[in-house]
Amino acid sequence: MKATHFARLSDTSLRDAWQDEARDFTPWLSDNIDYLSEALGLELEATETEVAVDTFSADIIATEARTGARVLIENQLEGSDHKHLGQILTYLAGLDAKSVIWVARGFQEAHRSAVRWLNENTAPDFAFFAVRLRVVRIGDSPFAPVFEMVEKPNTWERALARRANAAEAELTRLRQSFCNRYLERHPGTFEPTRASNVWISMIHDESVVLSVYVARRESGMFLRGPRGTDGKQLAAFMARHAEVLDKAFGPSRSVTDGHYYGTWTDIPLRQEDRWDELIDWMEAQRIRYADVFRAIDLAGRGGDQDVVVGDGRVVEPERQ
Repeated sequence: MKATHFARLSDTSLRDAWQDEARDFTPWLSDNIDYLSEALGLELEATETEVAVDTFSADIIATEARTGARVLIENQLEGSDHKHLGQILTYLAGLDAKSVIWVARGFQEAHRSAVRWLNENTAPDFAFFAVRLRVVRIGDSPFAPVFEMVEKPNTWERALARRANAAEAELTRLRQSFCNRYLERHPGTFEPTRASNVWISMIHDESVVLSVYVARRESGMFLRGPRGTDGKQLAAFMARHAEVLDKAFGPSRSVTDGHYYGTWTDIPLRQEDRWDELIDWMEAQRIRYADVFRAIDLAGRGGDQDVVVGDGRVVEPERQ
């Protein structure tokens, strides 16, 4: 057996990625704030950069999407220092921010202690974070930013759990409302559900199912096996009908075993003002799948019907 080659993950200088803190890093972080959001479990939306406060400028002002609270983000490409700690306290007085995220290459113990003290001795609605920034790569690969939370409020894990539960409850409510809207426009298409996926049988023996889903960032559908199966048993069926299916949907580029011929749209569930547009797209796609499989099913049972084919954007959906 040929030996697998491995390479080492290595840290590189932050200055290799961003030469200047104000001109390069702050605009990049504002445009790519999802990296920081994922590290902290927040839903941040950057609103302003270089906001004047007295004789200083706060790097980034963001909003926490779930609560609408204002968030101050102060960043450094070097290690933490007293100057930035003082600026953070100055900004708090002038910006009415409830959360502070201090990003730096590393933190002195004195500054970590200061962040802990602030979390322990300020009002409960204040939150202070110290976040270490790294840049890593494998060999000559592109740079990859890594945000590591090194200090946080004492009750942060419990707060995250509460937020996650609330977010899931809201997602369930939206799915139920979306399902109701869909069935108002297309009665009897499927059974009402609050789940993220609706399963619709494609052929008479119910061995092939169209899984239609709505998620946080996108919505779409893909083919799979029935409940209680992982879909891998359909590989032979998909190979046998590949010519017809490829003509109808384009080549299957699934990266998940047991999922086939997926298609998606970037309309997320949370955009309620686009639900009718999403329903129109989903229903058109559902009919397209149904027409193709009706012909396959009839042909398999001795019928004689041409398969309706079309083109479409076909990718494996990224589940959220």
